[in-house]
Amino acid sequence: MEKRETENRRRCTMIVLAGGSGRRMGADLPKQFLKVNGKPLIWYALHAVEQSPLVDDCILVAAKGELPYVETQILDKYDFRKVMALAEGGRERFESVIHGLQKLREIKGAEKAASRIVMIHDGARPFLTEEIIEACFWGAEENGACVAAVPSKDTVAISDGTGIEVAVPDRRLLYQVQTPQSFRGNLAYEAFDKLAGELRGRDRLDDFSWITDDASVVAHYTGFRIRLVEGDYRNIKVTTAEDLPVAELFLPKK
Repeated sequence: MEKRETENRRRCTMIVLAGGSGRRMGADLPKQFLKVNGKPLIWYALHAVEQSPLVDDCILVAAKGELPYVETQILDKYDFRKVMALAEGGRERFESVIHGLQKLREIKGAEKAASRIVMIHDGARPFLTEEIIEACFWGAEENGACVAAVPSKDTVAISDGTGIEVAVPDRRLLYQVQTPQSFRGNLAYEAFDKLAGELRGRDRLDDFSWITDDASVVAHYTGFRIRLVEGDYRNIKVTTAEDLPVAELFLPKK
């Protein structure tokens, strides 16, 4: 990684999303709290944040009913000092991001929040490394908005919705998008404030099925082009029970 001047860099907040359920895991406990090699899955991402010299603080977003558990069994138990606040999760991921951004603005004020680098990371991605954090920080610092991504190893087919293949894009142009997704704060707030305005008063979220990730929100509402920066093939999201043995294999035993 290229050596960079960090003395006058922007401040950086990592918003870690930990509002998922254990439904696809078939588990009673939400997946981010399942033990992997002796530590809750969420521990690994928070530990990477705690160790990173580029991340100044963190907001952890969790389901409302899980907030007391997170406070006592994650933050207090493991002494995560960079987590400056908890925020309540939303109905969908993008609502959770909105709540995290709102919490940051409450704490830092609108001007300071907008002047920061804001990274958004899935708490169920335990393989967050300093190399990925650096790539995402400088990608946003220099380009405004970026996502961690890796070239697709597989051929991807597009279907017509009935199981019939209609197109096969050139694999050389395809990337698997990961997190963190990183933005200058002013771009993040412009996009998610507009989204929050459209969500206000809506009971159903069907009209927002086009939102695939945080970058899609920023691109849609600001027109900003998102840069891809180097992720890591190990930076998987633990989603189903089949992912747990992989995580156990690669994560250090604590």
